[in-house]
Amino acid sequence: MNPTLFPRMGEVGVNWAGASFTVILGGIAVVGFALPSIVRTARLRIAEGLKLERSESASRDRKWGGLDTLVALEAALAFAMVTATLLMLQTVSRMQSFDLGFNASGMLTARLPFSFSDYPTEEQLHTHYRRLLASLAAQPGVSQVGASTALPLSGIRETIAVSVAKDDPTHAPYAQVSAGYFAAMQIPILRGREFTGADDGRSPPVAIVDAAFAKSHFGDDPIGKSITAGSAPGTRRAIVGVVGNVRQFGPRSAHEPMVYLPLLQRTRWSSFMAIRGRSAATSSLSNSFRRGISTTDRNQVVTDVRTMEERLGARLRRPRFSLILFAWFGFVALGLGIVGVYSVTSYATRRRSKDYGVQLALGAPPGRLARSVVIRGVRPVLVGLLGGLAIAVLFGRLLESQLFGVTPLDPISFAAGLLILTLAGVAGSFLPARRATQVDPLQAIRTE
Repeated sequence: MNPTLFPRMGEVGVNWAGASFTVILGGIAVVGFALPSIVRTARLRIAEGLKLERSESASRDRKWGGLDTLVALEAALAFAMVTATLLMLQTVSRMQSFDLGFNASGMLTARLPFSFSDYPTEEQLHTHYRRLLASLAAQPGVSQVGASTALPLSGIRETIAVSVAKDDPTHAPYAQVSAGYFAAMQIPILRGREFTGADDGRSPPVAIVDAAFAKSHFGDDPIGKSITAGSAPGTRRAIVGVVGNVRQFGPRSAHEPMVYLPLLQRTRWSSFMAIRGRSAATSSLSNSFRRGISTTDRNQVVTDVRTMEERLGARLRRPRFSLILFAWFGFVALGLGIVGVYSVTSYATRRRSKDYGVQLALGAPPGRLARSVVIRGVRPVLVGLLGGLAIAVLFGRLLESQLFGVTPLDPISFAAGLLILTLAGVAGSFLPARRATQVDPLQAIRTE
């Protein structure tokens, strides 16, 4: 499924020792569960069997046996697994729909390291940046292009010393971005403006902050006010805009107040390109990106080419992996529970077939017989659900670190789990109940 997700996952596999152990354990289980019935059948005498059958006939519906206990245990475990699956399903769904502060659909990204030998001066590098961005924006199917030194979901976190007024400097996450970056990422401009091509080394130093930074340090509109960013002298920058908060590392990471600086006001020999297409499909953007790169520099090295949705998907790999595992275990446990209910109910129905035939011959409604069989089958399931609640609570607590946007005791998941297991019990009892109503009364009377 994904051997690189967990350490040494590639070493996990089926070997002869594990397979042999499973086969031997299965054989022991079959023999162990069958042995008591074999011994009891071998010792049973016909006369005693007839007497036992008649004595048990009146109490079969009321008796709680070992088979009912097994069904209750199956139902309890199945309920816990189904509930865990529903919790993980909500986690993945809410992470996918979580507002990261930008639009991840329809965007292709890549990292470009620039050679110092090709662009030895700051002026040459900035000229190449302008040509590259213009070339990419002119390609067919491209609507917006931007560059950033710390792209969201790229895993890169850079900090810079920032001070406001006379406060002591603190380190805040920052990124250098080009003109058009916020439009390409569809990060909303809440106040002021975004960077333009004129924000370069010849213009006054400026900065853009996000809403969290503005609220934390200014409390009101920070446009026109200034901050000191960086340790070099003369780094006081006027704030020209406020943008929305962006979750740089995905939905699970806490947001940190962030500062944005113009890409052309500080020299950087590596950055990410973000290209937004005119539609949500990104299949054609790859060709447009290659053409735009080759137009400006045929020898340009390109790394980490991925869509933004692929970057987001990488952040969801672990919860998706857990969801798939729990879904399979829950499916198997639910199947075992249904089979258990069917087996026990079918066994009890066959033992009482003569009783049902006599009742039908005396005018008992078939619907009442069917209801009694279903109640007989659902009863151990309902008992098992009571114990399954405690197991499900424990499972939820163990999964708490993996959950997102949902509590371990989510009432919707628990209610859905109860409904699924109850319906499973009814489904397992349906065929035996139908068989009970089709018993031939005359045949049953002749047998008696």
